[in-house]
Amino acid sequence: MAVSNVIYFEITNDPSILLAKIVADGALIYAAIDHDHETIAPSYLDFNSDFPAPAHKEGRVFYDNEANTLAYYNAEAEVTMQIGKELWVSVHNATGVTIPDGAAVTVTGITLGGVLEVGLAIASDRVSALNTIGIATHSIEPGTEGIATTAGTVNGVNTVAYTEGAAIWLSDSVPGGYQETRPKAPCYEVRMGGIEKSHATEGKIYAEVRIIDNDHDNNAYYNGSILEPNEVHIHCDGLTVQCEIHSLAANNRISAIIDQDYISILDNTIIELTVGTDSVPVENWVYIDNTGVISKSTSSFPTSAQYIPVARVVVPSAATAQTYGVYKSHAYTDHLQGTSGQGHLSHVNAWIRKRPAGWQNGVVLTQSVAEGVAAASIGLSYTSGVVAQLHDHTFPAYDTAIKPAAIVNSPIPYQQVNGISPAIDTDGQGVLIGNNKYYNLVVWGVMSEEDSACKIFFNLPSGSYTTESLAIDDVHDTASYVIPNEYKGAGFLITRLTIQRTNTTVTVIPGGTKDLRGAISSLGGVAILGGSGITYFDNLIDTPVNKTGQALKHVRVDATETTLEYFDPGYNTVAEINGGDSLDNQTDTVLGGSSLGY
Repeated sequence: MAVSNVIYFEITNDPSILLAKIVADGALIYAAIDHDHETIAPSYLDFNSDFPAPAHKEGRVFYDNEANTLAYYNAEAEVTMQIGKELWVSVHNATGVTIPDGAAVTVTGITLGGVLEVGLAIASDRVSALNTIGIATHSIEPGTEGIATTAGTVNGVNTVAYTEGAAIWLSDSVPGGYQETRPKAPCYEVRMGGIEKSHATEGKIYAEVRIIDNDHDNNAYYNGSILEPNEVHIHCDGLTVQCEIHSLAANNRISAIIDQDYISILDNTIIELTVGTDSVPVENWVYIDNTGVISKSTSSFPTSAQYIPVARVVVPSAATAQTYGVYKSHAYTDHLQGTSGQGHLSHVNAWIRKRPAGWQNGVVLTQSVAEGVAAASIGLSYTSGVVAQLHDHTFPAYDTAIKPAAIVNSPIPYQQVNGISPAIDTDGQGVLIGNNKYYNLVVWGVMSEEDSACKIFFNLPSGSYTTESLAIDDVHDTASYVIPNEYKGAGFLITRLTIQRTNTTVTVIPGGTKDLRGAISSLGGVAILGGSGITYFDNLIDTPVNKTGQALKHVRVDATETTLEYFDPGYNTVAEINGGDSLDNQTDTVLGGSSLGY
């Protein structure tokens, strides 16, 4: 066996074995050779750590004393593989321009030979961001193969624009570039690693590619909240009034959320409030500012910066506050979870579902007989429509001739009726509605998930009337607009009908159909109109709605100044003013006295 650069042979204790100590270009090699000059597998190899990196030669292995690791050269003269400290992948530049050394690259395809095609990556493009694979380890010319580092240090790049030690993200504006702040959604968060060394020519980037997603700013939804359950206490000693925020969490923590991050607040943090007088109290807006300091204002919460609302407290004199308490302590406690761990979103949803359901459209009434026509029974038919709870739902078409309604406040609870008939002969108090009496019936619906569970209900009035006009004006507020608590969040008002009942027939009196869609049920016996559902002027409560016999009359405030009434002004048309002369676009004298300008 011919061995060059042999320094010496060492004789082992085994007389049949020689130990060759070989030096070749700085590498110290131990090889066992027997007397017949046959090589026996060595136990280990020692590389000289005192020599600098040798000249490039494909396949050459050496000890890199700068990286403190073994290294080797491949066919690419511009790169050195530092074994155990980086990972590479072979890539092909499929673009028409050179990919710079140190640029972030993304997979765009694959060559026929199975090499990944790459281009410059950017965070603002979904496909580019999600296919980011690494950092170019050298300049890669168009149409050539090169190396991208997927993990480890990329050396000799220009990093002067970045802060040494800073974490870097894939840029959302410069293809192949980086930024030291996380891109704003909907750009993608692709963490590229960090800057090991900031330098124009000897810079180092530590590559650690982690593709996150583009929903990172969704957590801004929680800004201004507190993670843990908490409560607010007001303390008064006769001289001062203080507001305290107290944690109810097992760990006694108060974690305020600002800029999608936590700021720790000391438990039982206190602030002194501005005190007023008993006749001129002062409202204090108490909050935690965006630095985590509990603060107050006597005018409002902040409008130009993030904050966590704590309470709004109306403070009289300190003496009164000590004796009777402050006038108001409205604690916000916007926590993300309660003491049982129940989430705040479910609290919000529960509050919404306690509100009345809201009519949106449809649910149009058709009566089986017209107003003013007596019948043995009057059926009510409603079209389908949309009713809002937490979400919008479709209320199905409903016909009481097919599916009965139920009377909720009947002496016989949930009495089933196929419309309106003389069989409805008592009011909600159980008092008889006699022959030829008038009463107001309120119709409301229940929006359920399944069509079969959607219902129409009737509310009986608290009394009846002897005259049509008293009934239609409901002067004693007998109509019941109350939706029982068990139906809150599902019930919605639809119609009020003024009914004339005889022993054999029922009649919806002319003008007796009042649209309640969009009105809000209240406990006070009236329906509060929410800005929709009123289609005609005479649907207003203080407006005369019976138009029969009122042709060509005007409306005015009555002598009691409490309601409106029809009256005859003494003329019917403009042409009859001034004895038949029509008005021009000037000011004319009306009925020999007044002037009418228009």
